[in-house]
Amino acid sequence: MQISTDKIKHFWSWFASIEADLAANVENESLLKELDEQVYSLDLEISWELGPGRDKEWFLAISPNLRKDLLEETELIVSMAPDIAKWEFLSATPVKDWNYKFELPEDRIEIDMLNWKCIVIPAYDSKYDVFLISDDSALIPTHLGQTVCEIALKSILGERVLIEKINNYKLQNRSDINKDQQLLDLNELKSKII
Repeated sequence: MQISTDKIKHFWSWFASIEADLAANVENESLLKELDEQVYSLDLEISWELGPGRDKEWFLAISPNLRKDLLEETELIVSMAPDIAKWEFLSATPVKDWNYKFELPEDRIEIDMLNWKCIVIPAYDSKYDVFLISDDSALIPTHLGQTVCEIALKSILGERVLIEKINNYKLQNRSDINKDQQLLDLNELKSKII
């Protein structure tokens, strides 16, 4: 389904009206709730993320939620963004500057990936299969393995690269890995893929 340009124009008109207040306090709960509503009014399948920008003070990413079929839609939305001094706009979530640690608060699980490894295997169409390797992956409930991989790979590679270059990904325990397979540090993953 192609999103209407009128809806997109309305969204950016609304964003331009609140951007200064949001830039002054990116944790303003009422503005974040409005942002949720405005983004979902464009398409219930997309989401957003904001944070410190690379080229400007802040970024707003309109995310296709790891769905290749929605990437064209988020690109269209961002292509219609106004030029605003403090904001850069992205059609997928960016690489993170992070310490390889995150929390899944709803599950009360803290993940420390600092010593994790990965295996990268060429797949088809210039894509790769990636296995994230941990000594303690057995401590992560099976139903969260995919979520942990997605958070880690989006943080390391950025959402666009994850969509376009990664075929499959899986969490593995180190004890399940063939000793002959080459293990990489997670900080080597990006240079292997790109």
